[in-house]
Amino acid sequence: MLNQINQSASTYIPTSIISRLNEGEVIKTDAEDSTEVAFFRYNANLSKQVWEKSNGYFDPTVMPLVNYWGFGYTGHRPVETVDPERIDSLLQYVGYGRVADRFDGPTWELPEGYQLDFSAVAKGAACDWIGRYFEGRGMANYLIEIGGEMLVRGPGRAGDGWIVGVSKPRLNAPAQELIEELAIRDKALATSGNYRNYYKSGNRMISHTINPKTGYSEEKSILSATIIAENCGMADALATAVMAMGLEDGQKMLEKISSVEAYLIYNNGADSMLIYETEGMDSLKYTIKP
Repeated sequence: MLNQINQSASTYIPTSIISRLNEGEVIKTDAEDSTEVAFFRYNANLSKQVWEKSNGYFDPTVMPLVNYWGFGYTGHRPVETVDPERIDSLLQYVGYGRVADRFDGPTWELPEGYQLDFSAVAKGAACDWIGRYFEGRGMANYLIEIGGEMLVRGPGRAGDGWIVGVSKPRLNAPAQELIEELAIRDKALATSGNYRNYYKSGNRMISHTINPKTGYSEEKSILSATIIAENCGMADALATAVMAMGLEDGQKMLEKISSVEAYLIYNNGADSMLIYETEGMDSLKYTIKP
């Protein structure tokens, strides 16, 4: 199954469905592996939902800009000199609304110049699919983690839920340096942050979160966004959307989605770390029983 997931949505595998679409190939779905096609559609449909919820701040067609900034499949390398004209020229190919409905039929093709990047949803979506596999084999108590995104079911090892940590969003901080511990059961959790995947260009920190509205690496006040939802693909995509939207717009979006909880760590310019959390987060915080 993991191989089929990669062959569906990995931009680092030239033979994957997404890579072939990005190269301009026409995909005839009846000639493809059915699991790979279904997983691609799952990513595409989740992406459309979050694109709509976030007013376009989550946008998988940002791939050309991800490559430009040195975070994509063309190789990780810093941009020494930013070219505003080049960024403007790439923005014409950003707009998921122009391609979102192309994956329902039997033949798929992207408009010329468009490329897809499901990296902000596919790890979470993969957790969902492996969870289905487990449940189909009678497993009811498990934790699946891919790239920091998690899907948990059941009471955990000790019966209090699965205990997971929220890392402190400090540059170069070890993963075990936590700011909060949560007890989760029958939920999914995803965290997005700019404190690990970044590089420095002069005095500026270039993060991997690219704003699809501006084409530039995002520099808003949120340091990390942790989202808890029913499925992991949704949590994964929403966490990325919040990072691109910023605190105020991110809060407004989250307030409209009753099925998710959020734990946002941000900097207001004066204090190093402040926290915004939705009302239901208190019930998820882990307290050691006496």
